[in-house]
Amino acid sequence: MIKPNAKQGFIRHGPVLIVQHHMASQAQATEPAVAVEDESAPALGVKVAVIGVGLMGPKESAALAVEVAAAGGLYVEAPVLGSQPEAEKGTLLIMVGAEADPREEPQGAVWRLLLCLGQEPNIHFIGPVGTAAAVKLALNQLIASLTVGFSTSLGLVQRSGAPVDKFMSILRASALYAPTYDKKLQKMIDRDYGVANFPTKHLLKDVRLFEAEAAAAGLDTRLLAALQGVVQDTVDRGLGETDYSSVYDAVAFPSKQEE
Repeated sequence: MIKPNAKQGFIRHGPVLIVQHHMASQAQATEPAVAVEDESAPALGVKVAVIGVGLMGPKESAALAVEVAAAGGLYVEAPVLGSQPEAEKGTLLIMVGAEADPREEPQGAVWRLLLCLGQEPNIHFIGPVGTAAAVKLALNQLIASLTVGFSTSLGLVQRSGAPVDKFMSILRASALYAPTYDKKLQKMIDRDYGVANFPTKHLLKDVRLFEAEAAAAGLDTRLLAALQGVVQDTVDRGLGETDYSSVYDAVAFPSKQEE
C-alpha cells in the first residue's frame, strides 16, 4: 500500500489522496515522495488520484507523477495561492497541472474535491504536470520581489524625512501599486511582524527553489541571489517564524549600528 514518509503529509479523502509537500531548502527531495510497501503490485489502484497541493519544482512534481503512475494511480498537481484566511473562506487560487482538465469529469472525485478547496472561478487548469508548479513558483517569487522592493522604497522615504502618507497616496494612485503594500505597511513601520500565516523561513525556501529552477532554465539569477541574501539575513536575525514582511528589518537596518 502507499504510505507517507516521515517528512510528508497525506490526507485520504475517499478515492483521493491529498499530498501536502514542501521541498527541502536545497530544492531537492532527500527521500521519495511516495513509498510503496509492496513494489510487486500496484499500490493505489486506477481509481485513486493523488493531489499534490504543496510547493515543489516542476521536475520534482513530474517525478512524483511518474511514481504515482507506477503505483497504479493518477497524479494531479494543485498548488494554491493564499493562506489560512483564504482557505477558511474558500477563496484560494488553485493552479492545476494534470493530463486533462478535471472539469471534463465534473462528477469525478478530483474536481469535486478541488471545489471544496476553492470556488470554480479561482480554479485554473494550467496544462501538463509541471506547468502549475512553475506558475506557483513564479507567483511566490513575486512575493519576495514585491516585499523587498517595497521595503527598500519605504526605507528611503523614511530616511529622507518625506511623509510616508504622501508617498503611499501617490503610490496607491499609480500603476505601481500592489495591495500587499498596504497589508504590510503598518507591520514594517512598527517593526512588529506578528504571527505568520506565511513565515519568512518558508519564503526563503521558495526563493532558493525558484533560483535553482531559474538557473536551470537559463535565466539571469543575479537579482534572485540578492533577494535570497536579504531573506537569509532576515532569518539569521531570528525572524524566520514571523510574517515575511520582516524582510524590511534586513533592508532598513542592515547593521545593528543603524537601529
